[in-house]
Amino acid sequence: MRRWAVGLSIAGAVALALVGILTAVLAPNQRGDLAREVAESLRCPSCVGESVADSSAPVAAAMRAVIDEQLEEGRSAGEIRAWFAERYGTEVLLDPSPLAGGWLLWLVPAVIIAAAVILIVTRRHRGRRWIPLAVTAAALAGVIAAWAVTSAAEPSGSHSPTTAEGAAPAVGVLRDAVESDSGDPQLQLALARALDDAGLLAEAEQHYAAASRLRPLDTDIAYLHATVLVRDGRPVDAVPALERILAIEPEHTPALLLLGTILWEGGVQGGEELLERFMELEPEHPAATEVRELLTEGRT
Repeated sequence: MRRWAVGLSIAGAVALALVGILTAVLAPNQRGDLAREVAESLRCPSCVGESVADSSAPVAAAMRAVIDEQLEEGRSAGEIRAWFAERYGTEVLLDPSPLAGGWLLWLVPAVIIAAAVILIVTRRHRGRRWIPLAVTAAALAGVIAAWAVTSAAEPSGSHSPTTAEGAAPAVGVLRDAVESDSGDPQLQLALARALDDAGLLAEAEQHYAAASRLRPLDTDIAYLHATVLVRDGRPVDAVPALERILAIEPEHTPALLLLGTILWEGGVQGGEELLERFMELEPEHPAATEVRELLTEGRT
């Protein structure tokens, strides 16, 4: 058998052995370690400078329980982080270490590649028989590195964090946390979004309203409150929230569009003016064509 073939076989065996060893070492505590890593990468919403892993606050305990539940369902660390970012905002994310969790999977390929380079350089004067082995080892190391990167990547879409299935396990935990700390607007908002995702619109509206009362100047929360009212078949009840948004931020185009549409469809004065203002600010908006047709029809 040629030397390059022997080298290829050896390199393949070594790579497979390394993967097996890493799997055996990391597997027993993988879920617990991953839960800790995810919790360490999230900021406690009701604390100052503490991660979810280190905080004793009720909301942090609730978030740790959610992490455990979602890991049991097979969600990745990236999917769980995205779930929390969607509900608490991106400020809930702490800067993660690029080597967190899979540091061995990064270190081993790096060592193999370095060794391959050394072999090529130091043994050049003895002929080319070591080059195939070195190149093969480097290629296999690249495969291992790619596998590590893929495993740590953000969600691919197989487990969407915005489905009812993804929201339902967290609802009970978040309800308990809200009962313990009902004055936390971020917690109220997180529960509202989880309920919204689960299709429990009436209950979600109550917690959007609570979050909005706690943060009366936050137009984003007020708009979420208004939209859930509309989706729940109560557009008239959304009018006060939308009017409050425009009192704070007169050029809030989503509120202009939604309130203008509600008033227009209800035959209430002021709807046309709001829609015209929306068109002035967002002439290229995807809804602009429909609004333009609506206004033209109203003038004929």
